[in-house]
Amino acid sequence: MNLYAIFKCKFFKRNYDIEYVPLKLSNSLDLIDAIENKGATILLLDAFDEASEANKNPQAFFEMLEEKTKWFPKVIITSRNNFFDNDQFLNRDIGIDRVLTLQNEKYEIFHICDFTHLDVIFYLIRKYKFRIDKYIKARRIIYKCGNLACRPVIISYMDLLIIKKGSYHGLLNIYNEIVENWIKREAFFISKKNKSLRTENVRYTLEKLINEAAVYMYKVFPERGDYYIYVNELKKITNTSYIDYIDGKRNRSLFNRNDDRLYFAHRSILEFLLACNFAKINYRYDKNLDVMNLFLKEFAQNRPTSIYHALFFAGYQGKRMNIKNEESKMICDEYITYQNFHQVSDIVNWAYNSVRYPVFFQQTWYKREKISIAIEACANEMCKKIISDKTEIENLTEITSQLMKKIRYQMQENMLLNISVHIVSTLDKDG
Repeated sequence: MNLYAIFKCKFFKRNYDIEYVPLKLSNSLDLIDAIENKGATILLLDAFDEASEANKNPQAFFEMLEEKTKWFPKVIITSRNNFFDNDQFLNRDIGIDRVLTLQNEKYEIFHICDFTHLDVIFYLIRKYKFRIDKYIKARRIIYKCGNLACRPVIISYMDLLIIKKGSYHGLLNIYNEIVENWIKREAFFISKKNKSLRTENVRYTLEKLINEAAVYMYKVFPERGDYYIYVNELKKITNTSYIDYIDGKRNRSLFNRNDDRLYFAHRSILEFLLACNFAKINYRYDKNLDVMNLFLKEFAQNRPTSIYHALFFAGYQGKRMNIKNEESKMICDEYITYQNFHQVSDIVNWAYNSVRYPVFFQQTWYKREKISIAIEACANEMCKKIISDKTEIENLTEITSQLMKKIRYQMQENMLLNISVHIVSTLDKDG
C-alpha cells in the first residue's frame, strides 16, 4: 500500500503507472482485464490467500493469473506465509511465454517481517509520549496479547482499549471488549437512523448477527474456499434488515463489504467468535485459523470442565497425525497423548467426536471411514499398563467405562497417568 501511494503521488514523474487489485474480490480477474496500457503499468495483486479460487485450487488459479498478467512489465503478488506449505510452489520458472522478454524468468520471493514487540513499543512511545498513564496501560495490554500484539488489529484498537477502567485478564477479555464496543457503536448509529428502533434491541440483534455470521462462514468454507457470507444469506439467518445499515466504511468496523459479500475486517475477530461458538461448529483443523488455538487455550484454562479443555490439550498439545498410502487406500494414523487422571473420560470422548470431523490434506477434504481405536493408560512410577485392544469406534463408550473402572481400582488417584489414544481410519474424499 505504501508503494501504491508513492507511485500515485503526482510530485514526481513516473515512467510507469500502477494499479492495485485485491484478489479476494469476486471480479478481480475482470478488473485486471479492464486495465488500460498494460505494458506501462505495474500491477499489485493483494492477498492471494484470500481469493476463493486460490483456496479451492491454488495451482490452477496461479496459472490463470500468469496468463492474465503476461502483458504487465512487473507484477507483485502478496500472500500470507502459511498459505503455502513451502517456497517450492513459487520457486520455479514463470509458466508462460511473456511478451516483454525473450529469456526465462523466475519468481523473486521476499518475506516481509512482521512487527516485532520492539517495533510496537517504539510506536506506543511515539503515540503516548505525553501521556505516561496511557502508555503504561497500553504496555500491559501488549503483554497480555503475546505475539498477537504485533498484528494491526490490536494496535488499531489501542485508543479504545485503554479507555476501559480496570485491567484485562487475558486475550479473550481484550477481544471481547473490541467486539462489544463495535456492537454498541453500530447500535447507536442504527437507532439514530431509525428512531423506531430501541438501542438495546439492536445491540442484542447485532450480537446474534455476528455470531451467526461467523458460524455460517466456517460451515460453508470447504465449498467456497474463503470466509465470507452474502448479505441476503445473513438476512435470512438473522431475520433482520439491520445489515443494510452496516457499510463497513466506518473506522474500526468489524466488517468489510465488497459487492454483496461481507468479510470480517480482521481474521482474528472471526477466530475469536468461532472459539466462543465452539459448541455450534463441526470443528476441523485449519492452518488458516491458527489464532483460534490461542483463544481455545485460554478457554481451557479458564473453564477446566468445559468442552474446550479436552479439545486443546488433546488436539493441539500432544497430537500427531500421519497420512500414508496403503494398498491404494489413504490411511490416517493419529496418536494423542494426555496427562491428567481426572480428564480420562474427556480425552476419550474428544477422540470419539473428533474422528467424525474431516481431514484436510493436499488441498482436499477427506472423511474418515472404517475407524478403529486403541486406548492405553500407564502410570509412570508403577509401569503398569491398562490397554484396550483396537476396536471399532461404535464400542467406544463401553471401552471408556471399562478403562475408568480399571484405573480407579488398580491405581491411586493422585498418580500421573499417560493416556494414549491411537486412531486408525481409512480416508475417502468428502463429497
